[in-house]
Amino acid sequence: MNREIEVSDIPESATKDMLLNFFESERIGGGPVANITYNESDRTAVVTFESPESVNTILRRQPCILQGRAMIMRVRTYADEDCMTSVSAMTSESAMTSESAMTSVSAMTFESAMTFESAMTSESAMTSESAMTSESAMTSVSAMAFESAMTSESAMTSESAMTSESAMTSVSAMKCASIKKDYEWKGDTTSICVSGFKDTTSEDNCIYYFENNKRSGGGEISSHQMNRDEGYIIITFVRSTDAAEVMRRSHTIDGVSLTVRPYVLDKKTVFVTGLTGGISEDTLLNFMEVKAKADVKFVLLSEDKTKAVVEFEHPCDFHQIKEVCAKYKLEGVHLVVGQVPKCSSVKVTGLPSNISEDTLRLYFENNCRSGGGIVEMVELDPNVAVCLIYFQDDQVVEEVCRRSHVIENTRVEVCPYHRCLGKLKAEKKERASS
Repeated sequence: MNREIEVSDIPESATKDMLLNFFESERIGGGPVANITYNESDRTAVVTFESPESVNTILRRQPCILQGRAMIMRVRTYADEDCMTSVSAMTSESAMTSESAMTSVSAMTFESAMTFESAMTSESAMTSESAMTSESAMTSVSAMAFESAMTSESAMTSESAMTSESAMTSVSAMKCASIKKDYEWKGDTTSICVSGFKDTTSEDNCIYYFENNKRSGGGEISSHQMNRDEGYIIITFVRSTDAAEVMRRSHTIDGVSLTVRPYVLDKKTVFVTGLTGGISEDTLLNFMEVKAKADVKFVLLSEDKTKAVVEFEHPCDFHQIKEVCAKYKLEGVHLVVGQVPKCSSVKVTGLPSNISEDTLRLYFENNCRSGGGIVEMVELDPNVAVCLIYFQDDQVVEEVCRRSHVIENTRVEVCPYHRCLGKLKAEKKERASS
């Protein structure tokens, strides 16, 4: 099976590294790339995959859009010079095989005739009927050989035509079809987090939509909490099966597509509010380890230093930590703690200059290189030295943070970042030059 595709109409700003990340991205169903031959002058490329399955999957996902442009892709066909050589060789071999077969049939016919003549000369008991039978047999052999050759040729021609026609039909259908949601939650939770809705979308509209089993796949809702400032709503269903069905589907409210992900509480992490601006990460870490008697893995402060996320080495007793913070003060204030969902985003620092959102998205969607997966959103400001990468699946965050990362020949630092800490604000420090 073919492992190569030809790509044309590539965006002018696309680099070879960007193409590599794009074609290995989970979003388009890509896989490990063995080689890319990139012609920057005419914006074309030949991409060779390690597996032909990657070619089939990518063609099923068309159109494939990079930097707002739908690139043109096709399987590398027999129109190529090397393929033509292969076809010629196959044709020559087939002709030789056919000639050999005919020679063999002729030899069989001649041998049968000689045997018949010998039998007649030796006055063997061969009747006219036997001769006719022999002649019929020879005729049958010839007819069978001819019929087999014609059938084989017809089958090959028919199969080629059908394959070509099916491929063209499939590609046309794929271009018209919408891309189906790929992510499917395999866990057991009753809560979902919905974002991406319009500012004018009412809370009731969201609730009624997700209670409508016919439209959303949902069902009875036990509770919900909308956060307008952060642009999301937490919905908890009575049944986990309703939540699972919702996450298998794509959703649109008021004409915009929504992002739906599982909302699973992290048993090793707490969200702390009520901090004074002067509290450092070390101070909060020591307070938690001494008073709550639990080993802290790390502390992340929000940019205004009034909120923090504390992750422990092991699952913690949330109620015990809540009681400790209510009993003891830290620098004159009682801390307020809450539970948070599993982290689904990372903070990237030390970025090279002029980095683009597309470059970041493609890199972190390339599981082979970054350990990541489908990226839900990239939050990047041209004037800051950091960005946030929001993943659709929180399970990739640990692997991403475990690895070392080099983007555009620049080593960057990556760590978990919880949404509850808020969005990034502009920083004065310059990005590292590439």
